[in-house]
Amino acid sequence: MTDLLQVLPDFNARPYTHLLPSLDKALITTNDLLTLEAADVAKRAQLPAGELRKLTDALVSALHRSLGFGGEEAAGNSFLAGLGSPEASNSEWGCISTLDEELDAALGGGVPRGYLVEVTGESYSLPFCWLLNCLLRTAWPNQQSTSLPRPYSQPLA
Repeated sequence: MTDLLQVLPDFNARPYTHLLPSLDKALITTNDLLTLEAADVAKRAQLPAGELRKLTDALVSALHRSLGFGGEEAAGNSFLAGLGSPEASNSEWGCISTLDEELDAALGGGVPRGYLVEVTGESYSLPFCWLLNCLLRTAWPNQQSTSLPRPYSQPLA
């Protein structure tokens, strides 16, 4: 658990201080706690499995809070909470349009800002061009405005 403060610097470990020395001694990392069964970790560290489950649950909820989804704030602020509502617009959720209405509808309004998205395709150029389009639309929020400086002056050849 020596990596706990690197993974979650604001985590309140006070309720679990009696577990941390044994976890350090057994060389159990935060990743181990999150991915392995509590019974296996309990055997390795010689700790009660119930206490480790409580620590793991606290770690998961702290990770969710640090990433912006989890707890009460998820219902009000999460991008995914608004996908089902028809009144959600691209500007409300900060989506980047793909310029394809069907794809935007499938994505719930476009590509959400602040999320990692993997784009794959048959060739290298198609996903690259699509990604470049999204980047330009992000850097240039209002395409009708000519008073804003353009992100580039020459078209790509």
